[in-house]
Parts: sequence; structure tokens; C-alpha cells
Amino acid sequence: MLDKSFFVSPEVVGKDVQLKDGSTHKLYFRRVSSYDYQRFLNCLRSPSIDDRGMAYHVLVAASLCDADGKAALSLEKAKDLEEGVLERLFAVALELNKRQEDEPGNA
Repeated sequence: MLDKSFFVSPEVVGKDVQLKDGSTHKLYFRRVSSYDYQRFLNCLRSPSIDDRGMAYHVLVAASLCDADGKAALSLEKAKDLEEGVLERLFAVALELNKRQEDEPGNA
């Protein structure tokens, strides 16, 4: 059996997200699996304008969750988010899921 350090932590992170209208909302995010992160990157790199347009939605839908870590938003529902809301949610999801620097001890 592989060590638990090989896998994404189930930890949920609560963030106060301020939207462009000034309202603040307590939302929860989790690190995404390597599969979901690669889906996000593949969307960004795709020659298809539709795929590239969906990249932010893929990462937000995979990362946004409830306080218990259960998905809070489907990809289909993420497509209906207002642009300003999507931008704020994406910024938090990307910060939480950005790649770690390559240094000794990081797999």
C-alpha cells in the first residue's frame, strides 16, 4: 500500500472571498486531484476555444466544496457563474492548487 503522502490531502480550507460588489462570503476549497489539475491544464493548452474558455470552470468546480469536503458546484453549474464571481473563485482555487516548487522532499 502506498503512503498517504502520495495522495492529495482531504483537508478543507475556509476562505473569506470578497466579490466585486463588496460582499464577503465564507467558502470552502480543497486541493484537487492530479487528474483534475491535468484537466485544467489541458483545457488551457487546447487549440479549441471552447476548451480554453472552460479552464477556469474546471478548476473551480473541482476545488470548491462544502465544509465537509463534498463538491459544492458541478461543472455545468460553474458555467453559469457571473464572470466577476468566477474570477474571484478561480483566484482562490489556483492559489490553493498551484504547483509546489521542486525542492528536496517534494515528490
